[in-house]
Amino acid sequence: MKHRVAYSRHDPHTCYSLLSIPAELESLIGSSHGRDLSENIFENSSVNRPSLTIKGRPEDEAVLCTRSGATYALRSVQNTNSLGLCKAVSDTDSQDVAIALLGTLHLTLELHRIPGRVDRLLDLLGDDPYTGEAAEDSDHENRCGRKNRKRARYTRDQIDDLVQASACEIEAGLRDLRCIEKDGSVKRLSPDYLTTFLGDLLASLPRGGEATAPVDLLTCARTVSEDYAHPIDLTHQVLQLYHSGSQGLNFDLIAADIGKSILQARATGKTRAVAVDDFMQIWTERVGVLYAKHCRLELLEGFCLIANDTSTPTVSYMSAKDLPPDPKARFALLFQIRPRWVPEDIRPFLRDLVVADKDIEKLVLRFVRKVKDGKQDLYVARK
Repeated sequence: MKHRVAYSRHDPHTCYSLLSIPAELESLIGSSHGRDLSENIFENSSVNRPSLTIKGRPEDEAVLCTRSGATYALRSVQNTNSLGLCKAVSDTDSQDVAIALLGTLHLTLELHRIPGRVDRLLDLLGDDPYTGEAAEDSDHENRCGRKNRKRARYTRDQIDDLVQASACEIEAGLRDLRCIEKDGSVKRLSPDYLTTFLGDLLASLPRGGEATAPVDLLTCARTVSEDYAHPIDLTHQVLQLYHSGSQGLNFDLIAADIGKSILQARATGKTRAVAVDDFMQIWTERVGVLYAKHCRLELLEGFCLIANDTSTPTVSYMSAKDLPPDPKARFALLFQIRPRWVPEDIRPFLRDLVVADKDIEKLVLRFVRKVKDGKQDLYVARK
């Protein structure tokens, strides 16, 4: 039997890429059972959502997201040898087998696990926070009367399309930013409104101490809504942000957000730092005696900077969310803030750059060097 090689007469706009699949994604391929591979991986009709989605705007570096909650960077690697992509085509007239050359591949796309790029959520939602019903009504009138510039608003589906992260990572990111849905759009709760709401929530709870049984969300939502004039649907959504299933309301999370708001309010003042003892007093008074035990500094990791190098330790607001998402720029800024870091102090400001805590050490080795100050390890910038 003779063979001949010929270029395929396929659509000239069709192109192929070689994708290297990591072991943890092999199950998506292994379960194809004879179905078309692209159909199995990129479209699953049983749930009407793709198993794998490539995300990115034209100016972005593309990422691949899985339905199970993982995000991978797509990186091109030059092949040592060019690879010819061929397909056997039978020639019924001559009984020869023609090998159709579909394309020549010079690159391989490799997948590298990365944290979802949820920092874009703040860019999308930061300019139009929810500050209360009065402001919403005024904003609606202005929009109808075209008195102010248009503010971009996004539905949840639009956010899923724009943010380079898996659906699970986006959901977690929206919870971390304390977002709710209002009139079909996703909105971030403003720090001032959130602080007011949480104060009203704690004031509405029983005075006899924390209940041993979980708080009923519907009852709690009605009480807060009726006593403090918060919309019932919004109240229920906010309570969901602080609800921990069978454990009921997460008072650690409530106390932490009140503590963050106190520090954030000082961040725009002349004196950003406050003595730790003074801050703890303000914090516990704001939360109330019944919940003061939930005021612990470790709950504010990644949102505050503690200075222990003076006779009076101080604390100031600094959020990892406000730092550059690029590792090189992140480290450059951190070493501008402090030329020498204790490892335990810098770690909270690096966690969002890695998939797991164990990866922080690898990241650190690229940008810092270790020095000793007595028995204490310190990180300084790598020259």
